Amino acid sequence: MLRKSSIFAIIVFFIGVFCSCSTQKNTWGTRTYHQMKVRYNIMYNGNTTYEEGLKTIRDAHEDDFSTYLPLYPVSDHNAAAAATSQMDITIEKCRKSIKLHSIKKKPAPNPKKRRDPKYQAWMAQEEYNAQLGNAWIRLGEAEFHKGDFLGSIGTFSYVSKHYANDADMVARCQLWIARAYAELGWLYEAEEMLGKVNADALNRKNAPLYSAVSADVLMKTGQYKAALPFVKIATPHEKRKVYRPRFTYIIAQLHENQGNKSEAIEAYKKVIRMAPPTDMEFNARIHIAQLSGKSSIKQLEKMARQAKNKDKLDYIYGTMANIYLAEKDTAKALEYYHLAIDKATQATSNKASVLITAGDIHYDHQEYVEAQPCYREAVTILTAENPHFDRIQRRSEVLDELIIEHNTVVLQDSLQALSKLSEEEQRQVIEAMIERMIAEEERAAEEAAIAARQAENSGLQSVNTSNMLGGAGGVGEWYFYNPSLVRSGKQEFARQWGSRTLEDNWRRLSKTATSMFDEPFADEDPDEMEQDSTLQASDSTRVQAPITDTHSPEYYLQQIPRTEAAIAASDSMIRNALVNMVYIYQDKMMDDVLAMETYEELCRRFPHHEALLDLHYMLYLRALQKNDVAGQNAYRTEITTYYAGTTQAHIVSDPSYFDRLQRMLVEQDSLYEDTYKAYSKGEFGTVKQNKQYAESNYPLSPLMPRFLFLNAVAVARTEGQDAFADELRDMVARYPESEMAAMAKDMLAMMGQGMESQKGGATSSLASQRAEVETVEATDSVAQSNFTTEREVPSIVLFVLPSADEMVLNRLQYEVALFNFSQFLIRDFELSKMPVLLDGSAIRVNGFESMDDAEWYVGIVEKNAELMNTLREMGVRIEALQEQNLPYYGRDIQNATAGQSSVAEHSDEAE
Repeated sequence: MLRKSSIFAIIVFFIGVFCSCSTQKNTWGTRTYHQMKVRYNIMYNGNTTYEEGLKTIRDAHEDDFSTYLPLYPVSDHNAAAAATSQMDITIEKCRKSIKLHSIKKKPAPNPKKRRDPKYQAWMAQEEYNAQLGNAWIRLGEAEFHKGDFLGSIGTFSYVSKHYANDADMVARCQLWIARAYAELGWLYEAEEMLGKVNADALNRKNAPLYSAVSADVLMKTGQYKAALPFVKIATPHEKRKVYRPRFTYIIAQLHENQGNKSEAIEAYKKVIRMAPPTDMEFNARIHIAQLSGKSSIKQLEKMARQAKNKDKLDYIYGTMANIYLAEKDTAKALEYYHLAIDKATQATSNKASVLITAGDIHYDHQEYVEAQPCYREAVTILTAENPHFDRIQRRSEVLDELIIEHNTVVLQDSLQALSKLSEEEQRQVIEAMIERMIAEEERAAEEAAIAARQAENSGLQSVNTSNMLGGAGGVGEWYFYNPSLVRSGKQEFARQWGSRTLEDNWRRLSKTATSMFDEPFADEDPDEMEQDSTLQASDSTRVQAPITDTHSPEYYLQQIPRTEAAIAASDSMIRNALVNMVYIYQDKMMDDVLAMETYEELCRRFPHHEALLDLHYMLYLRALQKNDVAGQNAYRTEITTYYAGTTQAHIVSDPSYFDRLQRMLVEQDSLYEDTYKAYSKGEFGTVKQNKQYAESNYPLSPLMPRFLFLNAVAVARTEGQDAFADELRDMVARYPESEMAAMAKDMLAMMGQGMESQKGGATSSLASQRAEVETVEATDSVAQSNFTTEREVPSIVLFVLPSADEMVLNRLQYEVALFNFSQFLIRDFELSKMPVLLDGSAIRVNGFESMDDAEWYVGIVEKNAELMNTLREMGVRIEALQEQNLPYYGRDIQNATAGQSSVAEHSDEAE
C-alpha cells in the first residue's frame, strides 16, 4: 500500500498540473498538459475521422486498369469529394487544437544552458507545444484530401514559415505543396518545388514521403522510367499497407512500359500474393497472360468459361485479341476484338480501349464502314480528359458524315438494281431479307431475355438506369449535364437523320436517302395533315399513305424508283453523295487514294455534270501545289472544254492569275486604305475607279464587300438614291453573308419606308397634324419639375428644318442616314421623322447614353465638310438635348436649352 505521504504527493502533483493549464504560462507542467490534451484527446478524434475519410476515398474511387493507376486514389477528385464531411471534422479538430493549446510565451530562461546551441534553438522557436506541428500538418493533409488543393498549399506555406527552424517540417511541407501542385495540373511548379526539397533534412520515418511524392509527380509528367525507382523505394515503407498492392501493381505497369516482361510478370504475381481487391487481382492475371503470349491462350479460354468471369469476358477476349495482334495476326485479333465488344456488359474504359483498337485497325485498312460504329460507341464512353478523346471524337464525327453519304449510295444503288427486276423477283429478294431480319431480332431478344434472367437470379436489376443519369462510373447527374450522353444523342440523331437545320417541320425535308419514306409524326399540325388528306382525296392519282411496317414487303417495295422522275431523283442523291464523299476523303480524312477512286466513279457515272466543276478545280489546285504538270494540264483541259465561260475556266486559262493572287494579299489592304481616304475626302471618282480595279484584278478578295459598299456610297453622292439602292442590292446579292450586307439591308429597309413616318402614319396631312399639336399645347401646362439639367441621362440630337416641306424632310433623313451608315460601323443610331416641330420639322437621332455622347456625335457631324455644306444649304441647325427635355424644346424655360449646339455657332470651327 502507498503511504499517506506518497498519496498526498500524487494529489499535489495533479492539482499542480491541472491548475497550470493556462497557455499564458510556459512551464514543464503546462507544456506537458497541453501536449497530452492535443495528442490523446482532440487529435485522436481528428486522426480517426481522417483515416475514415481516406477509406471513403478508396471506396469511392474506381480504378481504370486500361491506363496507369494513380499512386493515390485522391487523384480521382470526384472520389476526394466523397470524403468532405470526414475531412471537415478533422480540419475542425486541428483548428481547435491550435486555437486552444498553442503556447507562444517564452519560458523562464535557464542561465546554466544559455551557451548550449540546442537550448538556444529551442528558446528561439515560436511554438512550444510540440504536438501542434503534427496538428498543422494534419490540417493541410485534410484540406488536401478534401480536394481543396489551393487551401492546402496556403496552409503548408504558412507552416513552413512558422516552423522555419525545423528543417524536417519545412521539407514535409514542401513535399505536400508539390503534391498539391501536381493535383492542380501545375506540373512545372510541382517539379520546381520538388527540386527545392532538402531530402537529407527529413527524419528517418518521413524519408519515404520524398520517394512517394517524387514518383507521383514524375508519373503525372509522363516520366515513367524515372518514376520506377522511386516507386520501388516507397512501396515497402508505405505505412498504410492497403496501398502496397497498388504500388506493386504500378511497378508492374512501369516494367511493362519499359519492355521488361520478366520483371513485370514477377511484379504482377507479387500483387496476386498480396491479396489485393478482386478487380486488381483479375487484371494482374490478365496482364500476366498477355505478357506470356500465345502460350496463355488456353488459360484465357478457361477463364472465359468460368461463371465468376461472365462480366469480364470483354477483358478476356480483348487480351486474347491483343496477343494475336502482337503476333501480327490481324484477322484473328479483329475476330476477338469484336467478340469482346459483343460480350461486354458494361460501358467501361476497357470496352472503350477495345473499341478504339478495333476502330484503329479498320481505319488503317481503309475499312471506314467497320470503323465508324467502333469510334461512335467509344466516344460516348470516354471522358474529355482521356488522351485519346480528341482524336476519337474527330474521327467519329468525320466517319458519321461519310457513312451517311455511303449509305445513300448503297441504298439508292440497291433500289435501282431492284427496279430492274420483275415484281416477283423483287418480292423474293425482299422476303428473304425480312426473314434474316426477323431471325436476327429473335436472336437479340433471346439474348436480352437470358441476360435479364441472369440479372434477376443474381439479385441485380434488369433495367440499366445508369445512362439516364451519370453514365458508367460517373457521378449521377441529369442527362443534359452529362457531355458523353449528349454527344451520344447528337451522333445517333445525325446517323438517323443526317444534318438538319432547326426549323419547323424539319422531318419533311429530304436530307438523306431514308427521309423519303419518313413516318407521319403525332406532333405535326393536324390542320395541315387534314388539308393534305383532303387534297389527296380530291386527286384521282393520289399516292396511298406510306406503309410503315418494316416486316411487310410493301414497306420496301414502295421505296423502289419506278418512274423516270424517281430514277432521276435517285441519281441526283447518288451524285450528291459521291461529291460529298470526295470532299470528306480529300479534306477531312486526307485519303487521296479513296478520294481519287470516288472521283473517278463520279466521272464514270455522271460525266461532265456541273457538280464536277468544283471537283475538277479542287484537283487542279492540288496538282498545282504538288507541281504535277500532267495533272494540271488534264484538269485544265477538262474545265476549259466542258465548263467554258465559268470563273474557274477563266482562272485556269490565265497563267498569271496566281501571281496576281499573291500580289493581292500584299496590295489589297493598301488599296482599300487609299480608297477609304479618297471617300473621306469626297473624291468619289477615285473610289469608283479603285472599286473597278479591285473587281477586275482581285474578284476573290475578302475585302470586296467593303469596296462595293464604299462604291455604293460614292454612287449615292453622285448619282442619287435610286442608283445607290441598286448598288446596295447588288452587294447583298453577291455577298449575302458579309458584315456589310447587314448594314446594306438596314439602309434598303429604311429607304423602303418611303413617305411613312416611324409610327406608320402618312405625312401628307401636315396641316391637320399641326392643328392637333397646337390644340394639345394650348391645353397642356408645362410641369417645371420634369425638366432636368442632369447630363448622365439618355439624350437625343435633332436636325431641325425651318420648314415642314415633306420632300426636304425626306432628303434630310436620307443624308443623315447615309452619314451614320458610312461613319459608324458599330454604333446603331435610330432615326425618326418629326414632321411637326415648332414652325418646322426635324429628324431625331436616338441612341445616346448621355449629353456628352450626344455632343460627341454633333462634333463628328460638324467635322464632315460635305454634310455640313448640305445642311447649310437646307438651313438645318443641330440641337443636342436630354430626351426628357424634348417636350420643353423651344419654350421659354430657364436652362431649357442647356447643352444645345447649333451649326451657326460652330460653322467657323467646322470649316
